[in-house]
Amino acid sequence: MPTDHDEFGHTLRFLRRKARLTQHGFGQLVGYSESQISRLEQGHRLPDPAAVAALFVPALRLTAQSAAGRGLVDLAKRARRPEPHAELLAQLAALLRRLDSGHLIALRDALISLVAGPHAGR
Repeated sequence: MPTDHDEFGHTLRFLRRKARLTQHGFGQLVGYSESQISRLEQGHRLPDPAAVAALFVPALRLTAQSAAGRGLVDLAKRARRPEPHAELLAQLAALLRRLDSGHLIALRDALISLVAGPHAGR
């Protein structure tokens, strides 16, 4: 499933090509290296929404008011947000590290009961 980060990269590549710019040429316009542009497009680097709005949008011959310009900035903002459940998963992992085996078994049984119903496995 594509993430917002991937979607930003695909959209940036599409808009850059539509503007008939190479990664090198686009990078020169926005003050990024060719490899930095490549990493953004491949989803290996997080975009900076402020830089996208101030540098990328004009370099792509878009306006901040255009749907494409607004969309690219919105994707950059969304790509910077943590996954919705990342904080919850981190808290759960910390909790599980503190539990002993007896508590883990009780937790497992409670989760099975919650998911499959109170009489599962009996």
